[in-house]
Amino acid sequence: MEVPQMKPRISLFLAVGLTWTGFGSEGQAQDTKARRSDAVVKVSAQAGMPDADGKQVLTVTLKIEDQWHIYANTLPKDFPGVPTSVKVAARSKVEDVKVDYPEGTWIKEGEYKAFEGTVPIKVNLRRAKGDNSPLEVTASFQSCTKTSCLFPATVKRTVP
Repeated sequence: MEVPQMKPRISLFLAVGLTWTGFGSEGQAQDTKARRSDAVVKVSAQAGMPDADGKQVLTVTLKIEDQWHIYANTLPKDFPGVPTSVKVAARSKVEDVKVDYPEGTWIKEGEYKAFEGTVPIKVNLRRAKGDNSPLEVTASFQSCTKTSCLFPATVKRTVP
């Protein structure tokens, strides 16, 4: 195996290793040990009615507890964290899906963008005319504080 291929793995291993052993105080290490990111982020979703052409707007809301943030959708190359992503599916084919992620807040210490507080993410999509089946929404993210991170989480919601 070539060394350049190993560097990202080593970086990820080191980042995860430092995270789980607790880079901060002892109490903080205990608090985050074996917890998943969905312990501090609540996910909800609400959809508007599809119009005659099947166009629909969906809002996925992430409520992040104080002192925590989640990584934005766009991260620097080779960044070890998990970017926030939203995917949508329905019984029929969903087309023209456009997820409008917010910009995020610049975290200077780590040189990345993150989401904090309440974050609405708009999704514009088109589905088959007359399809009013529930939407399946999947949100993936990783929660961190300034000193530690939780395991990434994927949360699924069904939206009528």
